[in-house]
Amino acid sequence: MSEEELSQHLVDVLRVTEECLDRGRFSFKYISDHLDAISEVGAIIQTLDPYENVFTIEVVDALKYVLKELFEFMQLHCDDLIAFKEDSNEYTEIAETAMNLLEKMITSLSTPGEINEQFVAVCEETSPAEYGKKLLDLLESDEENPLNVAFAEDPEMTLEFIKWENIINGVLAQFLFIEAYASGLVKYGDTEETNDLNARIGEFKEKWDAERGYAEGEEGQSEEEEEEEEEEGDGDDQQRGQHDEEEEQEEEQEGDQEDKVEEEEESEEENEDQQ
Repeated sequence: MSEEELSQHLVDVLRVTEECLDRGRFSFKYISDHLDAISEVGAIIQTLDPYENVFTIEVVDALKYVLKELFEFMQLHCDDLIAFKEDSNEYTEIAETAMNLLEKMITSLSTPGEINEQFVAVCEETSPAEYGKKLLDLLESDEENPLNVAFAEDPEMTLEFIKWENIINGVLAQFLFIEAYASGLVKYGDTEETNDLNARIGEFKEKWDAERGYAEGEEGQSEEEEEEEEEEGDGDDQQRGQHDEEEEQEEEQEGDQEDKVEEEEESEEENEDQQ
């Protein structure tokens, strides 16, 4: 694979993680469409020569930086998940495993050209796919899971509900991202578990969205609303900018007219003095 091809896969994944960072969490909507590229990055890392592929290493460093930023956001979300049911070992185990896997994955990006044994070991001990499915099983079996509780307390699906929907989406998407990466780095391109988890999350979301009245095909109301707000914000900025320009032009025209009047008055005074 040429350096250009290597870099393109990395750039694609970097762009996806930047979009996730903009939302302050991993997003199933973005990650599920780029699983092959994420898997390729895992394969690239273990064979990458840091001395021959200088530009590619720069992209890896940029990806690592973004993932570290995402780590901080996801740590807060996982802390909320643990605090939701402090007496539940299951939610605590899932949240702590998600963060441990992410930490080891980021570390593996620091050792290009070799398979990071710590990441291999943690993936074998706590499979990202299995823990993603474990969270799904818990959400489907626990009537007092965070989503149901939030919906009961917030049937209008406003801030509290959206908060928990985004947390669950983020943790599931995090497991999916790590599993896809591991399929390239640890499993030599075997994406069966990745595809299985992707399908399970998709099915869960379809069922959840249908029960909560989301329109067919939507990723989820919260993300759709965020995109609409961003578009509206861009439109408002353009309108404000245009309005400001018009006001500046009017002020300039008024200033020119005042200057012209002053010049005429001064000219008349000079003529009177001469007479």
